[in-house]
Amino acid sequence: TTPISINGGTYTNIGDYHGLAIMPYVDIDPNIIDYTLPVTYSKPLTASLSNGKVDLLWASATEVYNKGYSILAGTKTNNLTKIGFVSSKAPNGNTGSGYTYSYEDTKPNANTYNYYQLRQEDLDGKEALSNVASVYVGNVTGSVSLFPNPATTTIYLKNVKLGTTVKIIGISGQIVKTQIASSDKVTINIEALPSSVYVAQAINSNGKAENVKFIKK
Repeated sequence: TTPISINGGTYTNIGDYHGLAIMPYVDIDPNIIDYTLPVTYSKPLTASLSNGKVDLLWASATEVYNKGYSILAGTKTNNLTKIGFVSSKAPNGNTGSGYTYSYEDTKPNANTYNYYQLRQEDLDGKEALSNVASVYVGNVTGSVSLFPNPATTTIYLKNVKLGTTVKIIGISGQIVKTQIASSDKVTINIEALPSSVYVAQAINSNGKAENVKFIKK
């Protein structure tokens, strides 16, 4: 056997060198492994009614090769169709910090629940579905309206029914004011509220809620 030299010693039998571990060289094809991660969400898809329109909101936590989001909608969860598309805000579809997205459905179905879902689409053609969000849309022509918006001291809500409960909800979800409608028009003083974005939620006697976003300057 031909002697070999390892770390200054000469060995005629490789088994004599107990500190040596020989590993075979393996050529790994990087194309075999798919490193692509799906888009992850920091905020799931939500739907809220505002002035007869449905506002959709969601936020990503990470995105890899993300092309964007197809907006699916319908009155049945098993029959949702595409009504729009929102492109990824991430450069080349990649981000480790995420982005906030929104979409407005200007023509929801009246007097029924409307269901929404995102179909996230990768640049390589892969797709993944999000959670399903829903909101009840009543008679759109008689929807609650709010003015002025933005407002500084007072807001007015029209087309509310007698006995409707109106709640002012802060951006973190806390209820900051509650008022019962004594007519079809409600006046609410917001002068003491900090400047921020709020939601005026009108809940009628049937428990149906309608949300209108506004800005307090």
